[in-house]
Amino acid sequence: ADSRGMELDFRQRWRWFTFESSYLFVESRFGSGERIPHIPKHQGSGQFTFAKGGTLLAAGMRSFGLAFEDDR
Repeated sequence: ADSRGMELDFRQRWRWFTFESSYLFVESRFGSGERIPHIPKHQGSGQFTFAKGGTLLAAGMRSFGLAFEDDR
């Protein structure tokens, strides 16, 4: 199997807040050229965090593109 792609990450801080995001593009194929099942081409995530003193609050999200089934 062969996988090629790229990943981008971003992080920004401002006072007590942090925002993080990432994106992944990957093209995964068997040696025969067929796509590998259950592996989406596009994936992304994001997280927003507040931290001050003894308080920590965080919320995150993760997203995936469509992945096909191969029930042969």
